[in-house]
Amino acid sequence: MEINIISFFLLFFFFFFSSFKSFKIGLASRPGNCSPLVSPLAQQVNYIPQNFHSNHSLQFILNFSNVISNIVFKMIGLNLTMFLFFHILGTFQRLGVHFDEYSGESFYQEKSQEVLRMLEDKGLLQKTIKGTGVVDLSEKKDLSLYSTVMRSDGTSLYITRDLAAAIDRMKKHSCDTMIYVTDKSQSSHFQHLFQILKLMGYDWAERCQHVSFGLVQGMKTRRGEVVFLEDVLDEVRSRMLQNMASAKTTKEVEDPMETAEKVGLAALIIQDFRGLLSSDYQFSWDRALQSRGDTGVFLQYTHARLHSLEQMHGSEQLTDVNASCLQEPDAISVLQHLLRYDEVLYRSSQDLQPKHIVSYLLTLCHLAAVAHKTLPVKGSAPELAQARLCLFRAARSVLGSGMQLLGITPVTRM
Repeated sequence: MEINIISFFLLFFFFFFSSFKSFKIGLASRPGNCSPLVSPLAQQVNYIPQNFHSNHSLQFILNFSNVISNIVFKMIGLNLTMFLFFHILGTFQRLGVHFDEYSGESFYQEKSQEVLRMLEDKGLLQKTIKGTGVVDLSEKKDLSLYSTVMRSDGTSLYITRDLAAAIDRMKKHSCDTMIYVTDKSQSSHFQHLFQILKLMGYDWAERCQHVSFGLVQGMKTRRGEVVFLEDVLDEVRSRMLQNMASAKTTKEVEDPMETAEKVGLAALIIQDFRGLLSSDYQFSWDRALQSRGDTGVFLQYTHARLHSLEQMHGSEQLTDVNASCLQEPDAISVLQHLLRYDEVLYRSSQDLQPKHIVSYLLTLCHLAAVAHKTLPVKGSAPELAQARLCLFRAARSVLGSGMQLLGITPVTRM
């Protein structure tokens, strides 16, 4: 980590002195009265006037900047990678996403050569006329289906590095299941990957799964057609702030920006998870941000409303609740739906589709909204009021749990 910090300081000095030199370049009266700088970047932008070299302090700065520039050019690949890494990491933090380990197929360049040797030793690597290396995946072993794992110059390919990564990860972590999440265009790639692992004798390849996702169509921000995730997050927060400011039911919150971010993220996540992950869908800002209907905003609104009900009536004091008081059809509907929660979680864990949880939570919110109207807590007999309050607390607890499973942070006020 220390090297990365140092490289960032070097990058800062590089850009500072490059800017300084560019400023001096603008003062040159004649290109003929100039001498080239050492830095490749400086050579691209032109020259520094000779007469500036008489100043020893300035000369030191210029020479120092050249040294820094050349060092940074050697480290620019690392700096760019680290910049992108931390930029993406910041976006992940906004989504509430974190990882225990960061690695990718590019980390396995050297180990991919070991994989090629293993394939050759097992008699799986075949050379084509062009000199490329392939693995025969056909049932009849006639090369009607194959995967190219080596270029003609002997270097590895994406799938070779993925093979090395899979072997290393299983050796390191002894995974029960290894799940790859990518867009559906890579489906054949992972079919080949898992098949080659099986041919290599790795039984655990049966426990590898590819979860594919479709494309989001029609999404664009106010800034234009090209959409980046950070732009989408900024846009949804901005729109939610406007909606909150104009809504009559909006309550005062400590941090409107944070609340808008959480509610906006819920809107995006529910819009994304409502259908089959591999299906393409048409995105609509208006539909996603509706406070009524099957949206993430509706989930957040219901959670905040139920939490407010608990705060108003002191649900922490609930003891010895008589559940037999809950005889009304609307109460029974909520209770029966709550009993299905474990079943829904199991189903999602089996097919790795969050849509089951989304559908369950939306139905729960609709049932809770009806019950909230027909089963008043205020004004009811104490025993009945306690039972109803307990029912609403259970609904909010399950709702909050399900939202968190989907990566949504429930709000308690909006």
